[in-house]
Formats: sequence, structure tokens, C-alpha cells
Amino acid sequence: MIFEAIKRLVPDAKFAVIGNKKEWRIDWQDERAKPHLSEILEILPAVEKKIEWKEKKQNIISEFVTKMKALVTEYPDTEQKTWPVQTGEARKALAGAAAEELPMLTNITGSEDLDVLKSFAVKVLEKEKALAEASGALLKWKREALKQIETEGIVAEAD
Repeated sequence: MIFEAIKRLVPDAKFAVIGNKKEWRIDWQDERAKPHLSEILEILPAVEKKIEWKEKKQNIISEFVTKMKALVTEYPDTEQKTWPVQTGEARKALAGAAAEELPMLTNITGSEDLDVLKSFAVKVLEKEKALAEASGALLKWKREALKQIETEGIVAEAD
């Protein structure tokens, strides 16, 4: 935290903070005037809040990523990469395309019967919709959570 405080006071200074929380020293490698200890101590609460804010932000993003991954964990990445083709062919099937125009769906179902292909197409599009709804809800949650901590950060800086 001392490092961040000095960087805030003298952004491009060359120095190192050596030691631990109980005992530390600053190895100043810059020709410019060093900030006084009182200046560093004065800015520490703001730096501490900034670090806390960054940690909250990172926690929100990590939680978001974990929840997004959980939506699709039962499907390997290689299968997920076929989803755009599957949904494209599903839309074609429901629009009346011939089996020859639906190579992926034909192979997945093992059938060229249009009723079978349309039935499967409906399932593919239902899954697509469910994923879109769940992803949208998570994106909304992340936006609102980040906005909340941003608001808290602005209020904290004003204090």
C-alpha cells in the first residue's frame, strides 16, 4: 500500500519499498525530492479504499466468469464451437430447408427425416434461448454490481 501511495504522489518516481507491514523502508532511487512521511500517511486511506475497490471489482468479475462457465460446463469447448452452425441450421430447418442443406443436424440426429430434423431444431433453439436468457441475467448482475461499487468508490473519494 505504501508503494501505491508514493506512486500516487510521485507517479513516475524510481523507488522500492523494502520490508513487511511491521518494518519497512523506502529505497529512493530518484533525484527528485522525496515525499514526506506525513504526505504518504495522509494519502494512505484513499489508497486503501482504491485497493479495496479493485479487489471488489475483481471478485465480481471472477464470480461472473465462474457463473458463466457453469452455464456450459457439460459441453466441451469443441462442441460449443459448433453451436453457431447448429443454430443456423436449426433456423434453416424450421424455414423448410431440405435435409441436404443441414449436414450437421443430419449427422447429429442420424436422420434425414424433416420431422426429426425440425424437432431437433426446436430443441437447439430452445437451448440457445435459455443460454441467452441466463447469460443476459448474469451480465445484468455484473453491470449492476460494478455500478454499485463504482458509486461507492465515488462516494468514498468525496468523503
